[in-house]
Amino acid sequence: MSIMDFFVGDNKNKNNTDIFFGHVAKFRGCIADLKYNDINILELARHRQSQATVQGITWNCAAEFEAAVDQPISFVEDDAYMIIPQKMYHKELKVQFELLSKSVKVSDGKWHKIYFRQTPAFLELTVDEHKTNEKNVHGHLFQLSDSSYIGGLEITDQKKGLPDAQVTEGLLPDCMWQYPCLQNPCSDNGVCVQHGLDSFQCQCQEELCVNVNYTERYKVFSKSSLATELELLSVEPLEVLEGQSEIITTNNLHMILDYQKYGIKDSGINFFIVEGPEHGSITIDIWPHEKNSFALLDVARDKVHYVHDGSESTHDSMVLEVEFSAVNTFILPVYLRGRSRFSLSVNVVPTNDPPVLEMSDATVLRTVQGTKKFISSDVFKAVDPDTSPLELIYTILKSECGFFENAKKPGVKIVTFTQEDVDKGKILFFDRSSNSNTSYISLQVSDGIETSPVYQLRVTVSPQYWRLERNTGLIVLHQTSSIITPYNLSFTSNVAIPDFSAQFTIAKKPQYGVIEVEKNVNVWEISDSFTSGDLKQHRVRYKHVSSKPDYDEFQFRTLDKSQLYTFRLTFTRCTLYKATAKTLHLTEFWEMSLSTKYLSFETKPPKALTSITYVIAQTPQYGFLFSSVSKYRLKTCDTFTQEDVVSQNIKYRLYQKAYSDVEDHFSFVVLSPGCNNVTSNLTIIYSPSKEEKSKVIVNLRQLEVDEGSSALIDPSHLYLQADFVTDLLYNITQKPQHGFLQIKKGDIVKNNTGYFSAGELKNNLLHYVHDSTETQTDYFKFIALSTNEENFQYVGQYNINIHLKNDNSPTRAVDKVFHIVVGGERLLTNKDLKYVDQDLGTPTSMIVYTSRESPNGNFYNIKNHGVKITEFTQDDLDSNKIIFKHKGPEYGKVRLWVTDGQFHVNGILEIQASAPFIHVDMNKKIIVEQGKIVVITNEHLSYSTNLYAFDNNVIYEVTNNPAFGKVVLSKTLKAIKNFTQEDVNLGHISYLNEHSGGSADEIGIRVRCKDALNVAQLGVWILPSNYWDPLEVKNLRKLSVEEATSALITNKILESGANQTKDKIIFNATNGIVWKKNLQLNIEIIPERMYLGTNNLIVNEGGTATISTAHLFVLTGYYKSRVTLYTIKENVKYGCVQVLKRCIKSKAFSQKELNSVVVQYAHDGSENLEDELILVGEAGDKKSFPVTLKITVLPVNDQKPKLVNNTAVIDDDKPKETLKYQVQSCWWGSVSLLSDVSSSLNYFTQELLDKGIIVFRHHNGSEARFKFNVSDGLHTTKDYVFHIKTKPVHIKIISRPLHIFPLQKKYLTSNHLLATASDVNRKIQYEVDVPPSLGRLMMESEKMGIFKVVSSFTQDDLNNSRVFYEHTHQFSDLYANDSFMFSVKAHLTPTLTKKVLKIDISVSSGGLDAYVSISKISVDEGGFDQHPSELIWSCVFFGKITQAYEHLYHASAMTPMHEDADTPPAKLKYDLISGPLNGKLVLLPDNVAVSYWSQADIDDNRLAYAHEGSALKDSFPF
Repeated sequence: MSIMDFFVGDNKNKNNTDIFFGHVAKFRGCIADLKYNDINILELARHRQSQATVQGITWNCAAEFEAAVDQPISFVEDDAYMIIPQKMYHKELKVQFELLSKSVKVSDGKWHKIYFRQTPAFLELTVDEHKTNEKNVHGHLFQLSDSSYIGGLEITDQKKGLPDAQVTEGLLPDCMWQYPCLQNPCSDNGVCVQHGLDSFQCQCQEELCVNVNYTERYKVFSKSSLATELELLSVEPLEVLEGQSEIITTNNLHMILDYQKYGIKDSGINFFIVEGPEHGSITIDIWPHEKNSFALLDVARDKVHYVHDGSESTHDSMVLEVEFSAVNTFILPVYLRGRSRFSLSVNVVPTNDPPVLEMSDATVLRTVQGTKKFISSDVFKAVDPDTSPLELIYTILKSECGFFENAKKPGVKIVTFTQEDVDKGKILFFDRSSNSNTSYISLQVSDGIETSPVYQLRVTVSPQYWRLERNTGLIVLHQTSSIITPYNLSFTSNVAIPDFSAQFTIAKKPQYGVIEVEKNVNVWEISDSFTSGDLKQHRVRYKHVSSKPDYDEFQFRTLDKSQLYTFRLTFTRCTLYKATAKTLHLTEFWEMSLSTKYLSFETKPPKALTSITYVIAQTPQYGFLFSSVSKYRLKTCDTFTQEDVVSQNIKYRLYQKAYSDVEDHFSFVVLSPGCNNVTSNLTIIYSPSKEEKSKVIVNLRQLEVDEGSSALIDPSHLYLQADFVTDLLYNITQKPQHGFLQIKKGDIVKNNTGYFSAGELKNNLLHYVHDSTETQTDYFKFIALSTNEENFQYVGQYNINIHLKNDNSPTRAVDKVFHIVVGGERLLTNKDLKYVDQDLGTPTSMIVYTSRESPNGNFYNIKNHGVKITEFTQDDLDSNKIIFKHKGPEYGKVRLWVTDGQFHVNGILEIQASAPFIHVDMNKKIIVEQGKIVVITNEHLSYSTNLYAFDNNVIYEVTNNPAFGKVVLSKTLKAIKNFTQEDVNLGHISYLNEHSGGSADEIGIRVRCKDALNVAQLGVWILPSNYWDPLEVKNLRKLSVEEATSALITNKILESGANQTKDKIIFNATNGIVWKKNLQLNIEIIPERMYLGTNNLIVNEGGTATISTAHLFVLTGYYKSRVTLYTIKENVKYGCVQVLKRCIKSKAFSQKELNSVVVQYAHDGSENLEDELILVGEAGDKKSFPVTLKITVLPVNDQKPKLVNNTAVIDDDKPKETLKYQVQSCWWGSVSLLSDVSSSLNYFTQELLDKGIIVFRHHNGSEARFKFNVSDGLHTTKDYVFHIKTKPVHIKIISRPLHIFPLQKKYLTSNHLLATASDVNRKIQYEVDVPPSLGRLMMESEKMGIFKVVSSFTQDDLNNSRVFYEHTHQFSDLYANDSFMFSVKAHLTPTLTKKVLKIDISVSSGGLDAYVSISKISVDEGGFDQHPSELIWSCVFFGKITQAYEHLYHASAMTPMHEDADTPPAKLKYDLISGPLNGKLVLLPDNVAVSYWSQADIDDNRLAYAHEGSALKDSFPF
């Protein structure tokens, strides 16, 4: 049978028959043994018989037909593709697949998940975890066609893969690609290019591009002369055992090139060794052969070997070149000529070497009897080149004198350990021998495969010896504790183990204290023993308990039980000193912590930081100190410790942000038990930037004031302005020294004020008053603070210049008799006559003397003795320019008139004339040390005379030499007989004591001046040298005196005041020669009352804390060492007080127990954060005032927050302010604060929620929700959704007509318009659609007093009477109607439209009483009443009338007594409409009835009402 056309499978061309025009399904799969009439169709096609056409098939069943739907797909050809049928259409498209490709940007050789999603709204692409979104600007989807060309798809959650393919081309199942370039196979200068599925090619300018250390298969290519490089050779790394040889075969050097067609034989392919292997060699088993070369034929015959040298290297390589040569009948193409270089890697498979222990017969393990010793690698050193120390295992076969143990598991015997354990110092040998001898340890070492031979290690044991190394004793303070360290007490021995702990046993306890050991953190217990480890860890201390000894001691024994040692404790005085006190500088920030850089006090000897306490004596002026933990502001007498300073717990902060330089300080007293107190201060300087300073306009013009007067300080003198400050208050931080500030407002005067406001300054109410002292300047310092919420502070100094007045008359300063020789003359100086002026700055030339009467002489100027003068100045007297010449009686009184130019006084100068005389004045005895010299001064020797003489005219002559010395010149010590007063003044004359034995000496002298002569005896005291020794205080004890009583100190009585505990007397002592100054007698006042002090105790929730003397102490110094017992008046509520770790039932504990640190507070674990204990101290019969010990409990966050009914969160161990709601997302609204609904919140606390200030602001939509979780800082709940249902808001309105008097104004209130919304917080807005026609709607603008026409207003404006209607059109009838149309709006509510408010304008609407004030008239029956001033025209100001009237406004408001300011009262007429029914109106004095009258009649009291009839009420219109 002839077969014309026979189709098997799918016909791609579809041109041969109609049956393949898409009407039958395409065939994909495997067909075998297909026969047609016994003709094997497939065999004919396979062998291309019968003109068979084969396309798109393989002759084996392709693996893709067995691939699963989720199996990866490899696209291995350039035109590879896959067709998947797709018949469904979707509203959105999702495409998801995994991609591994080197040709895309994610080319890292790893799988990447690609996820694509398309909706009408957006496009979303995700690569791994990286997601991007784009808006779908076209708003429609693209749909897959009938056939989708891609592989590995998941389309709308339906997986698609190879089983769904309709057509495939160039595909393979699974991932067939490999990427060797990711392993960096090329050299540094080479570029790796992927070649095929699993190969690569290195491209570079060098001959060798592949890294010689590359250990995988690769290919060698021809030189790039062709369009594509030709694959020449495949290189497979050689694998060889360590120390062995291996044949290099054609598997290692496999020729890919079809070399035979180029006429190349195996012998024509030659390999040349360019670089031989480093850890081996190449051998070629042919002879003869060319050195360092071989042919492919040699490789094929297994003649080429690599021989490894046995080293521990695991890799080797060699560099080869290959060269081709053809037979004579062929010519090699250019791209095969020359050599191609490549490298052949060798992977060395290591073989196991047995371990070797480096140990000789001389190796010895030396240890001390009964101790442990670390094993080092010096003794145990195993060597195995192919095994790590971790894998080298020692096995102890036998140990005669001890055992091995791991340092981490002491006491546990081990027989195996590793070399790594030895190297890291983890292995110890514990000697357990009973005596000192030599023994052996048998051991082996193994690497897990092979084991070394048995080694014998010799062990030598030495006996222990201990020697006391340090026993320095300890210097301690009274009432304190001190740590005993190895620097104070230690032993040395031959025991090498560092953690070996020697035991110290106390044989005799200290007498005045206790030895304590820290058993737990801050838990100290009295102990009779301790170890050297305790000493190293600073866990041993001596605590002083009683008395005030000079020393204490305890005795102890250690390992040597027979030896007793003594440890001495010496008490010393504590010295508290300033280590650091630097100025605290603030620049950018106006808050800063106090640190040790600026403030530090220390003690000698050193004490705990908590024992150094600062007591605030004076707080800062321009800021404050506060605790950074509790935020508590420190006040006077508050305390903090040096530990707080180290921890930077104390901060300084300005009151507000300063815009000026600020220099502040605070003073404090530093205390520490046993130390003297130290008083000091710390300065703080704040310097703002120039930019900050420039924000404030400052005017500080100096005030000029006359002495004793006052002056106004107004804004022209003192003025501060900043754009962001509305009001200031000035506080005086340093008052004026020579006056005071005064606030004067009318008759109200406030003297010596400490503050003033900017308003008082602006209104000229501030004055400075000088105190009339003789001062030229004054000043005061101030701090200006903003009174509102603006953050502003300014510190300044205001200077005052005082103009002095001459308001003091001259006063006499020297008043003595002026002696002169009869008929002689003498210089008159300021030693004889002197007046001074108390007015500051008055020169002496202004004090003028005028001689009004001189009975016995005249005055002359020294420059002109011939002319008498009657006037001279004090400056003339000071300059020695005035001479007085005697003439007349011996005694006389010169009458003087003394003036300073403004004031004058009368004075008298007594003149006494006599014969010439001179007297010797000796004001002070000469005192000299035995054998020493002393200078004779004018204090020892001077004169007085009535002669006109000078000091050089007065001559002294030694008439009787001293018995025990001589008068000498001070410089040369030469004895002299004569000298002058000038010599004495210059210090040229001295007395020299030459002979001992005398206690006094005397010098006889004669003094002579011109005609005057006199004699005198000059006395000398000679004292032994010990008179010049410093004075010693023999007895200066503390004086005790009961409070409010007195005590006798020799002849002085001291009396103490109340509430004082200490006093002192500071005095000087002298023996006449030397002084002992500033001696202090301390006085201890026995107080009437006793006070305790406390510091807060801090304890962890459920924990315990020790109550020590740092927490409970005696404030009253006298009782500090006398309190013995503390009684609990009110116990703690959330725990108990423990003594020796047991809750006490007696409600008391002793001072000794407190000192021994055995009193504790144990918290019960509840969530209460505060507790307190009220105690009373007892000292004999004296009891203290109760004191409260505050206990702060630090919470432990062990409870998770819980949401209760979606309305509240509880957390048993965290306060509400720490429970934080974290808003994740919101729909159709936002969470915000009630005070700021425009800003959304990301979180809020339970505390804010409880206060009702958290709101949800709805934006739009029928309902809303938000997602949140809750955190307490450590635990976080799951996410919750809070749903919010909304309901529509409606507006209701009530309107009532407005009644108004013509041409007046009247407020619109909620009585006229009241709109309410179902949401009471919704703002309601009125929009005026049609305004009123006869008037206008007005409202006050932002500028007060200015009104504007409005077209919109709110219900709030109506409720607060801000909107009014004003009738403006002329009015001729009795009534009229007006109105306006409006709409009512609110957010998200239906608008109410075309609403109308009617306005009735009528004289009957009320309003006439705004012009006329009519009071009720009372009159006796049958009588008349004069009513002069009750009936007056009146006008009330807009907005200020009483509540009985409507609010009105009229143009005549400025004239309250009559209607028109331009019309006099006589022309203002009243017309009576109808008279009274029961009386009549009359004018006085004629009593004539009237029907009209004027304002003048009322003002002049002429209008009266006359009653007629029996009715008790009457009225009349007018």
